[in-house]
Amino acid sequence: GLGIPAEPLFRSRDVIMEAVYEYEKIAKDNYDEKIQAKCYEEIARTYASIKRYGSALSYAQKAFNMSPNSDREVLLARLYYKTGSTEKANERMNAVLKRDFDE
Repeated sequence: GLGIPAEPLFRSRDVIMEAVYEYEKIAKDNYDEKIQAKCYEEIARTYASIKRYGSALSYAQKAFNMSPNSDREVLLARLYYKTGSTEKANERMNAVLKRDFDE
């Protein structure tokens, strides 16, 4: 190996989970759906970064349902793909490809 101790990995996972809790708190304390959706999108991306695709997918769906946009739909497609739902992934990507540039 590279001689890098394993301990920092645990610390970074703790930092990642702390970020999730912070986003959760902001979403809970905020009544603006756009802000809530952005928090849920960030939580989804955070979970995806540590390969927790199932958790990421549920937050991505929440974000997209609250405030749909192309970036969130691409995120959904990628997470469907990562969780083995290739048909759903293809449907999402096709929807993105057909959409106008201002959406």
